[in-house]
Amino acid sequence: MSDPEHWDEKHRAAEDIGVPLSVVTELAPTLPRGRALDLACGRGRHALFLAREGFEVLAVDWSSTALRRLREEAERQGLTVTARGHDLVEDGVPAGRFELVLVTRYLERELFPAIQDAVAPGGSLLYETFGVAHHEQHGRPSRGYCLEPGELREAFPELTVVSEWTGELEGLLARRPS
Repeated sequence: MSDPEHWDEKHRAAEDIGVPLSVVTELAPTLPRGRALDLACGRGRHALFLAREGFEVLAVDWSSTALRRLREEAERQGLTVTARGHDLVEDGVPAGRFELVLVTRYLERELFPAIQDAVAPGGSLLYETFGVAHHEQHGRPSRGYCLEPGELREAFPELTVVSEWTGELEGLLARRPS
């Protein structure tokens, strides 16, 4: 759903920041440290985790409510996270190269080339979102916001796939050669 007010209300109503997805926590030890970009970060559950793991994190989202909550939680935990209001569709992926680009539960296919370009040499892309199997099982999100099996592999041809998974959740871990 592409309505900032809807997302602000959702983030305002949430009780907490949330816990990082297991795929992020399980793969974190294998990821090169350095600059991390958390795209469509929401309230920042992954940004906070990555900061604790030693990454220099830039977290972007268009919800001012989510970013306010992220900043407050980072301060409470004594973590440094740069949280920036950013409309990915209008403004694109933030400029720069990152050792890690993280995308979870977000899909905007026209951003695939820019996401690929944001991965630094030797860096990684960790991407996971809903697959069409999730839509078929639960009726949401709409099919247009779900990945086809293997779609991510084709979307990032300059990256070497380290691991990929399909099903209700589609995802991959890929690296840019050094």
